[in-house]
Amino acid sequence: MPPRHRPRLWSMILTIISCIISSSPIGSAESDLDPNIGFGPLRIASQSPGQSLRLGLIPRTPSNLRAQQLEIYASGTWVNVWADTPDIQLDYESLTNELVVTYGLDNDWQIEGGIVVRSTFGGYMDVFIQDFHRSLGMDLGGRDRVDKDRANIRIAPSQSQPGLSLDNQQLQGHSDLHGEVTLQRTCLRGTGALPSIAIAMTARIPLDDVTSHDDGEVDIGINGAIAKRLGCINAYATCAYTRFGTDRIQGVRLHRSNWSGLSAVEYRANPKWSLIMQYLVSQALAPDYHDLSKPSHELTCGTKFAIQEGMVVEVGLIENLFVFSNSPDFGVHLGMCWRM
Repeated sequence: MPPRHRPRLWSMILTIISCIISSSPIGSAESDLDPNIGFGPLRIASQSPGQSLRLGLIPRTPSNLRAQQLEIYASGTWVNVWADTPDIQLDYESLTNELVVTYGLDNDWQIEGGIVVRSTFGGYMDVFIQDFHRSLGMDLGGRDRVDKDRANIRIAPSQSQPGLSLDNQQLQGHSDLHGEVTLQRTCLRGTGALPSIAIAMTARIPLDDVTSHDDGEVDIGINGAIAKRLGCINAYATCAYTRFGTDRIQGVRLHRSNWSGLSAVEYRANPKWSLIMQYLVSQALAPDYHDLSKPSHELTCGTKFAIQEGMVVEVGLIENLFVFSNSPDFGVHLGMCWRM
């Protein structure tokens, strides 16, 4: 391109960027009911190896669902788990599917019912992950020394805990099905100065034969959530506490309760498109159980975009580039929300 055209090109680029940044953050998935709430974080439960033995409740955020509005949400999250230490060998993949229906009782109260199923199977992602690691010059960590389609869990006993051994036959196609009911209330509607605050209570129970649990008691969770808009940025934070109905799985003693926290930042690129980064930390799964006695840290990046009025698609990528211990190796997430 001749030099005399470059100033005009840069002027056009700067104009486009300026238009994107200055776009109103109010989009088709939002409402004037609460200016602090945008599209919201990606709805992803913990996918870490420590949490994969039982389903973790999803930390929630405030909602702008109006009275008598109905919202239907469906998603799938597919992750690859790999760990190879003297005490722990984990090699499997899991797929978590969720279907949720939410109804606005009024502008401040909503009730939600849903089903969640998590399945385990062999490593369909293995070839892609190995090629990705090679392209970045990263060590394969032993991935190339085992079969690419196996599912395997081996955990050595500790001083106070038994070992755990699940082979390919036990893990391939294994699934857990749960039902959940949540009642959520908005305690404070945000303004230009005040944040939005909500609380929620969730009850969850197994819906199939309990094969991985020693009993099938109800799990109870409570969440406190806050949201605040800062220009074209929407910030979210949630603290969640869960009291589980069982404290043992496959003979392994677990913590009976669990704390988790979520922080998320949503950049409203334009009224119909957001970029999202979120960080989820969860309390350790079990006492005295090697790396599973450490908290899990999960960083997810993704996007949400409205494809038409009331319909939003979300896409996310999970990667343990920063925290390797007790975190999923790689994962993808796809969800869709309909509001009517």
